[in-house]
Amino acid sequence: MKQLYILTIFVFFLNCKNDIYSDKEKIVTKKDGNTNVFYKNSFENGFIKDSIAAFDFDKGIEQSSRLNFKSSRIFYESANKREPNNTIIINALGSVSADLKDFNKSYEYFEKSLQIDSLDAITYLNYGYSRTKNNEFNKAIKLYKKGISLERNGEKRGYFHYNMSSAYYQLYDDENAKLHINKAIELVSNEVFKKEILKFREIINEK
Repeated sequence: MKQLYILTIFVFFLNCKNDIYSDKEKIVTKKDGNTNVFYKNSFENGFIKDSIAAFDFDKGIEQSSRLNFKSSRIFYESANKREPNNTIIINALGSVSADLKDFNKSYEYFEKSLQIDSLDAITYLNYGYSRTKNNEFNKAIKLYKKGISLERNGEKRGYFHYNMSSAYYQLYDDENAKLHINKAIELVSNEVFKKEILKFREIINEK
C-alpha cells in the first residue's frame, strides 16, 4: 500500500450557508502537518442554536486541533445531547471517531446524518474520508461520486476531486489520480489548500 497522503479538512462546517472566505474562518495546521479549516464561534454565527451545545462543540474543535481526539469526542457528544439531529455535530462525531479508528461508530454517525439529510453533499465527503482512513478506497470513491453529484459550489467540488485523486492513487490507478488532482487544482482557490494539493500532484507525477 502506498503512503497515504491526505489533506485533512474539517469540511463538516462547509455545509453552512456562510461564505468560507469570510472572517468567520480560521485555518490551522495541526501538529501532524495536516491542514484544517475551522469556523469560529458556532453559536454567534448560527451553526448551532443552543449556546451550551455550541460552547462544547467549539471546545471539541480546539481539542481536535491539538490531536486530543478522545477529549474532542467527549465535547462533541455533549453538544449532540443538547442539540440532536444537527448534521454539523453528527459529522464532527463521525470524523473524530474515524480519527480514533472507531470506524463502525464513525459509519453509524454518517449514516444517521444521511437519514436526516440525504442531499447533504458534505456528509458524503466526510463519510468517504472516514472510509479512506480505513483503507476502503472503492467505497470512499462511491461516496465521493454521490456527493459531487449534489455539490454545486466549485471550491467544494475541488475537495471532492482531491479526495478522489488520493483514493485512486492508493488503488494504483494513476490515470484517474492525475485526472482528479488536476480538476482539484482548477477549482480550489484557497491558497493553503492549493499548496498542499500541488504537493500531492508532485508525488503523483514522480512516477
